[in-house]
Amino acid sequence: MYKFLFIANFDQRLRYAYYFDLVDKSKRVQLSTALVQKCLSRTQTSCSFFEHEGFSTVYRRVGRLLFIIGTDGAENHLAVYEFVQAFVQVLDVYFAGRGKTWQVADMRLAIAKSSATSEKSFSLRSPK
Repeated sequence: MYKFLFIANFDQRLRYAYYFDLVDKSKRVQLSTALVQKCLSRTQTSCSFFEHEGFSTVYRRVGRLLFIIGTDGAENHLAVYEFVQAFVQVLDVYFAGRGKTWQVADMRLAIAKSSATSEKSFSLRSPK
């Protein structure tokens, strides 16, 4: 059974945390911080499964994010590892339209800034 799901970035910032079981609030910060640090300290070739404080922990690096799932030990580690990949694919499909919209808006802003900059540089050189 799943116990928790953490999503963190490589700057060790926790972006999302969900607890499937009751975990004391004082232990939540300690648990998430310790697991994120432990996962980031492991090399790319290290095994993605390990035990931590009675939890069987599975993590996966996807892009610039780190997905960490804690289980009770009865779960199949490879199934949990592949679940993360399926979850990421669902999120990618769900947020695909929003991401492209933001990219287009950012591109238009960058083009507007670059054209304004080039006009200023052109006008500074031309009045001889």
